[in-house]
Amino acid sequence: MPHYENLSLDKIKAFCSGHHNDIDNYLPDKKELFKVSREFICNVCKTVLKNIFTDWVKDQIEERNEEMKEKKDMNIELDPDIAAAFNASTSVSRRLLYNLNF
Repeated sequence: MPHYENLSLDKIKAFCSGHHNDIDNYLPDKKELFKVSREFICNVCKTVLKNIFTDWVKDQIEERNEEMKEKKDMNIELDPDIAAAFNASTSVSRRLLYNLNF
């Protein structure tokens, strides 16, 4: 899971407690919580909440990416015909290496 501001441990905990009040039963005591990794906490949340958690994470990532595109002016403009051709394309770019040693 990426380390984005909107995916901080505080925000993850707030989300999980809003969806499953017993999430603390699956995590170590508050005195021991700092000893476990972020990945462990996310794995517990995914196990308990299943797709509710993963869908929320995907939404947070998408929201962050949209904010970055707007903030850093990363959007591009295409001619509608070129955009349609690009979207309709099924070609894949690849590098073809030839071995001409016979």
